[in-house]
Amino acid sequence: ASYNMGQVLSGADEVAEEVELRSPHDEADRTRLARPFPWTDLIRRAAHRMSLRDPSMDWEPTDSEVLCILERAEPNLRALAESPESFMASCPAAGGSATSAGGDGGCAAAMVLPSWAEALLEQLPDLRQNRFQLVPRRLSEEDFWSRYFAAVFAVLAEDLGDVAPKSSGGT
Repeated sequence: ASYNMGQVLSGADEVAEEVELRSPHDEADRTRLARPFPWTDLIRRAAHRMSLRDPSMDWEPTDSEVLCILERAEPNLRALAESPESFMASCPAAGGSATSAGGDGGCAAAMVLPSWAEALLEQLPDLRQNRFQLVPRRLSEEDFWSRYFAAVFAVLAEDLGDVAPKSSGGT
């Protein structure tokens, strides 16, 4: 059998690149964040939403800032779906505290792609279980996601506000 050495070397380079991409430098520190999709997208969407509401907050978080925000927000985000009772308390209907901090729930849910909700159901067993218990007995599918994403954006907005660079136009 005849081998083209250029093809063999090229194939080896591709494998090495794939392996390198799969092993982040600080993997040990970020094991619980191994699957950041769709969280990174949600954080960037929340930052964009903040800049629309307040032009002085026009800021695009860097990848490291996104991970910092995700690490800070993770406990509060997980707490939203600890139980059906905690979900109902933490994710009130439009006009409640979580939605008033993050804007109306329908708007928050409209900013989210269905694939993001699917990924979250796959990643968060508590969220999946709460959805199973609450929909359709107590909430419609639309109301469930509107409440959840309004609360998610409220949590992210709080952490984004803490991390965002402060505007220099003040005192």
